[in-house]
Amino acid sequence: MSLHMRFLPDEPITHLDADLLGYSEFVTDIETAIRYTQTPFVYGVLGDWGTGKTSILRLLEARFTADQSDDDRPLYVVPIWFNAWEYETETNLIYPLLHAVKRSFADFEKQHKSRIDATKFLEAFRDVAATSAFALGDIGFRAATKLLTGDAYKLGDLKTIYDDIWKRQEVTDALEGWTNQLEKLKDAFATLLTAYKTAIIGAVSGLPSDAVRFVILIDDLDRCLPDTTIRMLESIKNYLTVPDAVFVLALNARVVYQGIRHKYGQSEVSGREYLEKILNYTFYVPEPDAEHLVAFAVQRMDTLLPDEVIRTVYKGYFDDFGHAMRDCNFNNPRKIKRVLNRYLMLLNKYDGLAERNRRTAEFTGKRLNEYYFLPTLVRLLMIAEYFPDEFMLMMDHLDNVSSDKLRSFELDPFQNHIGYRLIDRHPQLGRMHDLFNLRAHSHKDAPNLRIHARIVFGVTRLL
Repeated sequence: MSLHMRFLPDEPITHLDADLLGYSEFVTDIETAIRYTQTPFVYGVLGDWGTGKTSILRLLEARFTADQSDDDRPLYVVPIWFNAWEYETETNLIYPLLHAVKRSFADFEKQHKSRIDATKFLEAFRDVAATSAFALGDIGFRAATKLLTGDAYKLGDLKTIYDDIWKRQEVTDALEGWTNQLEKLKDAFATLLTAYKTAIIGAVSGLPSDAVRFVILIDDLDRCLPDTTIRMLESIKNYLTVPDAVFVLALNARVVYQGIRHKYGQSEVSGREYLEKILNYTFYVPEPDAEHLVAFAVQRMDTLLPDEVIRTVYKGYFDDFGHAMRDCNFNNPRKIKRVLNRYLMLLNKYDGLAERNRRTAEFTGKRLNEYYFLPTLVRLLMIAEYFPDEFMLMMDHLDNVSSDKLRSFELDPFQNHIGYRLIDRHPQLGRMHDLFNLRAHSHKDAPNLRIHARIVFGVTRLL
């Protein structure tokens, strides 16, 4: 039998109807804070990778976009999306961010073309774009040092050429001009947003001059190289925090802390204190509750298994999956999707003896859940996917356990076997209380834990 599999892509939630993990209340909290915040302001949405930060930013974007058509709105909010990771190789991340503002303006212009004169905005864009390129892309510094020898030095060469530079007055004057460009950048960005705001007020009837706000949503900044991430954070703080602007940065704080240590070495710089100087307030992505986890897993069945008859047959399989996730407190949405895909592969490979009669649509033959304990298979899939070293050690351990003791798994003997406590190496396991609670069916002819582990190995290693 083929399940006609449809694997789940790692795509964010973009509208509230698809919010199976209960982010709605959290998004409302952030939305309310943004609406009543005095600008400029920088928010952080913090959470580990895969916890749903992108989904939360996308839901915010959808909320603000939908509210633009509400005549009773207290504030006209313009969401501007920027994915920093797409521009990882750029020396100046502000320049592509400015283009995100320009794209947003172009979309607004299309909707209100007869009422908008884009001249002032385009003039402001050219000014701020040129300023950012000169001030932040080393262009100004290279131009200044080229006056000295005909070669353009980089900022990183500053210490080695210090004496040469400061002996020449014309170089000093050029560097002073470069410094002035840095000071001008903040004013130029404020002018750009003011031109955008003026266009909105002229196009949207009945909108007061103080009722426009720009919310710049920056995603995946923590996936950039440490120097790039820190440079962008400092640029936002120093040059882009202007009236009418709110920044919302989705960040994995631990990754940023590591970047701080990478940049500043073993100095006394605290990653937490550093980030507190950039972010005025932080929201922490909430963990989905148990019932939302079950609903998320079970409702994904409609996507994974398009055939209604097959969905009915496999409903119990997905109920077991969802409840195992709940019991183990396994609540990272990205990881759940990956394990779901593994689970579907396991069903397709090892429940294949259940042939479907084309005429009667009935299933016959041996079923996986008649012999294997599905909650144990799900737990083993989680361990194999996210703790692969421990999974391989577990297989070795099970190979050395006598067959009459392979109906349940005891954690302490296993930890003695591998020589360390799991929680010492993986602190998150302290919250996943039920993950290593493994057992097989009690009757002696059913597959034991060793065989459970072997079939999970077959789908996680594709053997």
